[in-house]
Amino acid sequence: MTTQEVLQHILQRLPGLLILLLVPFTLFGPTFCPTFFAVYYAFINVALLFTSVRTVTGTWITWMMAYRHSRTDWTAKYDLSDNTSDSNGSASLLINAVSKVKTVESETSELNIGDIVHWIVIPNYKEDVENLRDTLLVLASHKRAKDSYKICLAMEESEVGASEKGNAILHEFSSAFNYVLVTLHPPNLHNEMRGKSSNVAWAAHQISLTISASSDSGHVLMPTTSKASPVNSLQRPKQKRRLQLFTPFSIFDRNSSSVPAFVRLFDMAWSSAQLQYLCPGYPFTPALSAYTIPFDLAREVGFWDRHWGAMAEDMHMTFKIIIATRGRVQFRQIYSPASQSNIVGSNDGWWSGLKARSVQLKRHNWGGVLEFSGVMALGLVKLFHIKSETPTLSNKFLYSDVKEGFVSKVLGWVGSLVGLGIAFYHLFEITLWGGQVLVLNLLTAFFVPGFGPSFLTPLVDAWWGVVNPNGAPLNGVIMGLMYWVPYVQLSMLPCMLLVAIGYEGMFSWCSQGRWDLDQKRKAQDVEAISGITLLGRRSLLVCQKRRWSQMFEWLLFPLVAIYFAISMVYVSLLQIFWGRLDYVVAAKPVGKTPNSAVLKHEA
Repeated sequence: MTTQEVLQHILQRLPGLLILLLVPFTLFGPTFCPTFFAVYYAFINVALLFTSVRTVTGTWITWMMAYRHSRTDWTAKYDLSDNTSDSNGSASLLINAVSKVKTVESETSELNIGDIVHWIVIPNYKEDVENLRDTLLVLASHKRAKDSYKICLAMEESEVGASEKGNAILHEFSSAFNYVLVTLHPPNLHNEMRGKSSNVAWAAHQISLTISASSDSGHVLMPTTSKASPVNSLQRPKQKRRLQLFTPFSIFDRNSSSVPAFVRLFDMAWSSAQLQYLCPGYPFTPALSAYTIPFDLAREVGFWDRHWGAMAEDMHMTFKIIIATRGRVQFRQIYSPASQSNIVGSNDGWWSGLKARSVQLKRHNWGGVLEFSGVMALGLVKLFHIKSETPTLSNKFLYSDVKEGFVSKVLGWVGSLVGLGIAFYHLFEITLWGGQVLVLNLLTAFFVPGFGPSFLTPLVDAWWGVVNPNGAPLNGVIMGLMYWVPYVQLSMLPCMLLVAIGYEGMFSWCSQGRWDLDQKRKAQDVEAISGITLLGRRSLLVCQKRRWSQMFEWLLFPLVAIYFAISMVYVSLLQIFWGRLDYVVAAKPVGKTPNSAVLKHEA
């Protein structure tokens, strides 16, 4: 095992140990180290306020930006008609996209939107063929699919019938896209963990064999997105274009009306949590499910990792790029949603749905602990210049041929430190904070005077008498927390209300309003007149319009948050003793797609 792997094995136990250490910390901290206890308790709860405010802001901004995004003529806005480029090909990833474009004469010259070709990688394992066809039918309906979309079906060789299924899809859709590639990831490769990351890594390496030249970035989710991302990227100098990561947001607008309310709200809460990173210019926006990475950048960092610590493939790639670029990567928020399905149970009952959601949540939180340990291990080996599989990208790649003066170098290093600091804070927030805030606040209510409800006073006084036999009062610093921390915690209520209103507005527009607008535009042939890109075909799975009475489902939000935190604590404690998890994927709904004759007509 390498030094990094040994460190990760050790650090994998740290989140659970930190949870256990909260017990003596809360029992004895207020007496023997009151200042330290007060600082950490304040930090945990201020982070709660910070997260809540960001979520409210991100939700409302995303609602407004998604509305504006749908009404923007991107080509006219950025006026790319006079571009002088010498490019003939590119690529980018949808679920994980890779992008490619030929080197241009000038570092600041602009490229044409039409020069970008998107490699759309769709990793799948035992996926129903109807779901795959539905996805490809949606993509094939996009205006630029034939010229600009290259599809990679990343399949697992261990799946029975995978080759036959892939070849059938290849035969059906080969004429609908620029190129269709089917990859079969071999099982049981050395030092690999089965799952999405190793599958995508294999597919990316196969794609790299077909690509030569340098790269630039683009992005595909909906036709509006395929223009919004390139035009935002292409006007930047080349060395900055390849240091970008494009991330849209996700909505569950396919079968949400047919799943139990608790499962539905769980996914809505997950989606709203993602929106906290969607504020324009926010310095950290993790890749979640759908994202785009320039091919040059993906290749320089060694593509996706395949080892057991890369279960959370999207988050893992985000932090890998951050560390490899020394915090120089720039995050680009895309306000066109990635449509997703809610997971389903073995039947329509709420218990079956909750069980399926719990299995998925356990896998996600398990991957979060692995991500914490993996990023911390990678950070340590980089700090002490120990050999690692993840390279530190050279100044030549980061800055190209741009010559920096002393001031620019200093500012660059300061920017790197700030970028890395922000990333590591969010690593803590995503992977550990939820469990910490639950356990610490719960223990404080039971064992620290003045922080819990009145009916717990006898228990609190009894314990305080044990650790303070002389009757010493509570430290003044800690007493000061009692005057403002409760207000921070109560701020969750108005924040939850604002998130609910903003999310319902955003969801209504993205799942219904923009599609109604698109139908009107198609009837009036708006694309030919104004250049505004139409949405194309919609998935066969479409949820019903939400009713105003369903706003009351948000009353379940506190239960969802607590359930998530409990799962995080459980998984953290479990990994003290067990290091591996069987990778189980929850079921998805299936919609019947039309035959290929319809495809040929639409393509």
